[in-house]
Amino acid sequence: ILFGLLPWLYCRFSRVNTIETFRLKLPRASLSPIFALAALALATSLWMAAHELFLASQWLGIQTLREEQIKAAQALIVQFRSVSPVLVLVSFALTPALFEEFFFRGFVFSSLKQMSRPGAIIVSAVLFGLFHVVTGSVLAVERFLPTTLMGLFLGWLAFRTQSLWP
Repeated sequence: ILFGLLPWLYCRFSRVNTIETFRLKLPRASLSPIFALAALALATSLWMAAHELFLASQWLGIQTLREEQIKAAQALIVQFRSVSPVLVLVSFALTPALFEEFFFRGFVFSSLKQMSRPGAIIVSAVLFGLFHVVTGSVLAVERFLPTTLMGLFLGWLAFRTQSLWP
């Protein structure tokens, strides 16, 4: 509702073009194969860099998740094993990721078009990072750097291709 319905309703009532605002156009055909390969290569390696940033922040003492919260999350993962893996993937990975991209790299990024391009990329990435700091009832500050890094890359990719699809 927050990342999909409310921005869509705003666009509809403000008579804003939702295809442009949410960057739903397919990228130019000449860019598609190049950016698809680049996105795949960078995405697989960027997760490693993001994880290293997470570990570095923990090493620096920036860790807010307590041991009992980690154990509760691990117990939840065990419970998920009794549910269809497809349902878990759609519910906890694909749907949130898709709507977050619609919101941060679509709606927010388009709202920042009066800024410089690098400024819009940075602001949307920082907002993305700040959003991921909130984890349930806990502020997980150690998640800020990795998710901001991912937001910078995804923002650059959305800007470069003028589309969310890559």
